Amino acid sequence: MKDLIVNLQTIYVIAKHIHYNYVGINFLSVHKYMDEVADPIQDEFIDAIKEKFFMANGEQVPSFPKIYNAVINYCETHNNFFTINELLEEIRVALYRIDQLSRDPSLHSGTIDLLGKIASHFQTNIALLQHLS
Repeated sequence: MKDLIVNLQTIYVIAKHIHYNYVGINFLSVHKYMDEVADPIQDEFIDAIKEKFFMANGEQVPSFPKIYNAVINYCETHNNFFTINELLEEIRVALYRIDQLSRDPSLHSGTIDLLGKIASHFQTNIALLQHLS
């Protein structure tokens, strides 16, 4: 689950990077759309994972520095420059992780529902992102 949180945070960073740095004919629509992709990650998903999975199971929540160190390492390997294709790739990784986690019979139904909500958010956005890439 920690890997999923790191993955989600990476998606957030990539989407915000595109939000602030995109130039071109579709600037305004891409600029606004990246918020639609990113904001639920920070506003809903990561916090809910911490509450519904880690805290509910009495497990230690991954620390902020550990999560961000992993994200920073990812950013540095990409020279802090990201494209919509890289965003798509990270979303595909997240969907794969969600699929694998959802198969765990020990997960609480609330956690499985949350994973489904996150997957649905990304699946809804993949077609438009592919069109923009």
